[in-house]
Amino acid sequence: MIRALLVLAVGLAAGVSQPLACQEDYQCGEGYCDKESLHCAQCLLCEDFSRNPPSTPISCITTVTVCGSCYEG
Repeated sequence: MIRALLVLAVGLAAGVSQPLACQEDYQCGEGYCDKESLHCAQCLLCEDFSRNPPSTPISCITTVTVCGSCYEG
């Protein structure tokens, strides 16, 4: 039981590389700061939503509405 908790604690500590709360994007490493919730979030990939990338490259996609059109088929 103690060993399982230790493994979990070490895993969580190693996996957290950005703060949970933020005020600006630079505080979130590779993600961005969601200005409504003031929490760090990961950038989105249009491909995860079966959409083409935006016509103008964007370094961090924060909403699917900036993605291109849906995949055909």
